[in-house]
Amino acid sequence: MNSPKPKKRKGSFYTPKQVKELLKAFEGTDLELPIALAVLTGLRRGEILGLRYSDIDFENKTISIRQQLVEVNKHLFFDEPKSDESKRNIIIPDNLLLLLKMEKERKETNISSFGENYKDQDLVVCKPNGEPIKPKSFSRKFGTELKEKGLKPIRFHDLRHSCASLMLSAGVPLKVTSEILGHSTISITADLYSHVISEQKKDA
Repeated sequence: MNSPKPKKRKGSFYTPKQVKELLKAFEGTDLELPIALAVLTGLRRGEILGLRYSDIDFENKTISIRQQLVEVNKHLFFDEPKSDESKRNIIIPDNLLLLLKMEKERKETNISSFGENYKDQDLVVCKPNGEPIKPKSFSRKFGTELKEKGLKPIRFHDLRHSCASLMLSAGVPLKVTSEILGHSTISITADLYSHVISEQKKDA
C-alpha cells in the first residue's frame, strides 16, 4: 500500500486594503522594513534576514538575492538561495527604497553606539548589535505583534503569497511573477496561485 501524500498547505492572503493596514500598523517599528520587503518584493524570510547592503544598488534601485539565512538545530548559517532561479535581481519601489535608506542611517548610528562590540555582517535586518536574527524567533515576534495590533492572523511567509497574489491580480504576467518570486519553474507559480488565475479567467 502506498503511503498517503502529504497535503499541500494553502497559504493565507492579505487583500490590498489589509496590506495597507498592515504597513500602517507597523510604521516606525523594527518590523516595518522586513514586512515591506515581503509584501512589496515577495522575498522569503531567509532571504530578508540574509540580505546585505552590498546586495542593494541604491542608484539603480535593485536588490540582488545572493544568500539566505538558515537555522538548523538552533545554529545559524548563511547559504545560497534555494535554486539558481532564486538568485535574482528585483526592482525596488521608491517607497521601499526610502525605508532601506532610513534603516541604513539607523545602522550607522548603532555602529557608533556599540563601537567595537558591533558585530557587523553588513545585514539589513538584524539585531541592534548587528547579529543575525533567528528566523523562528522572528516569525514568533511577528505573530505576537500581529495579534496585539488586532490584525488578521497570518504567517510571515504568507506575506510573500500576498505579494504574488496582488501582482497577478494587477495583471502582472505569470512568467514575470514567477521570476520575481524566484520559483524554479513557472508551473510552481501557476499551481500555488491557481485561485488568482481562475479569477483572471472569469474576467477574460
